[in-house]
Amino acid sequence: ADCPFSGWLVHNCQHTEDAGVRCLATEAVVGILPIRLAGGRSAKEGRVELFYKGLWSAVDGIGFGVEESRVACGQLGYSDGRTYMGKRVRWNGTMTMRRPSCFGRESVLSHCRTASWTVTRSSTLQMRDLAYVRCSSTSFRMYGQKG
Repeated sequence: ADCPFSGWLVHNCQHTEDAGVRCLATEAVVGILPIRLAGGRSAKEGRVELFYKGLWSAVDGIGFGVEESRVACGQLGYSDGRTYMGKRVRWNGTMTMRRPSCFGRESVLSHCRTASWTVTRSSTLQMRDLAYVRCSSTSFRMYGQKG
């Protein structure tokens, strides 16, 4: 459709038609962060970790569900993934990507929304507080392909 243009600063808009933007992440991550699965029984499962600010850090398990699992496994080349509960032991490591939230269309986990990218070292976290996935190995998903 053709849209008429009356010229710059010529309009009949009201403030009720204003648009705005609300950013959900406190710190933007530009680019693709490397991902791996650690501590699982095979290469297809384990604790989700991202390489951020020079170290491998676990991803927060709060809010980590179906869409986040699919994105994480997709980034690793798998077609699908599901979360599972980790062992109930104390975690003595670092955690980042607080409360991740994916739409499922992202090609990499670091492009999903997050409450915070802060790297936290803690021995008070339970393993159940971290994200764990089991990826399917039946087919390969190309980078950027929608699952």
